[in-house]
Amino acid sequence: MKTFSAYLLGPVLGLAMANAAVGSARASVLFNFTESGAGISASGVLTTTNNGGGNYTINGITGTLNGNAITLLAPNAYQGNDNLLFVPASPGLLDFAGFSYVSNAVDYNVFYSPTGSFCGSPGCYGSSIVAAGPDTPIQFSVSAVPEPSTWAMMILGFAGVGFMAYRRKSRPVLMAA
Repeated sequence: MKTFSAYLLGPVLGLAMANAAVGSARASVLFNFTESGAGISASGVLTTTNNGGGNYTINGITGTLNGNAITLLAPNAYQGNDNLLFVPASPGLLDFAGFSYVSNAVDYNVFYSPTGSFCGSPGCYGSSIVAAGPDTPIQFSVSAVPEPSTWAMMILGFAGVGFMAYRRKSRPVLMAA
């Protein structure tokens, strides 16, 4: 039985160490996003490149805005967008330049305004659909998408815990008379 445990434990530890080494060097990170406001309902996945220090460059987008497909615009293509994302937020998830996309032949720019000049309160997100205005206050959020290797490690971990519980349960109990 000890041999079987060694055969099971060895690959699991090897995968964990390999995943840690590769994970730190991996540059591409996915984030789910949602955006909502007056007449705006968008969601999808942002493909980013990790620049370090919580700074990510958005280089791809999939999703929909009010049921229409979204296509990412290149940096400086609309409203001076820089396509940067900051996780954790510092102070916002985006900067004032934000990121831009096109949907149904309309350009959108999603940004963070530290002064809140258009929404009446400091620190709010906005969406602009016409160059230099009008800006619409929106709710914007992102969450990291777990990588497949993370799911694999979780499943292996649960299998290992289940196996250990099974092993302990099947051992005969010695009783003192």
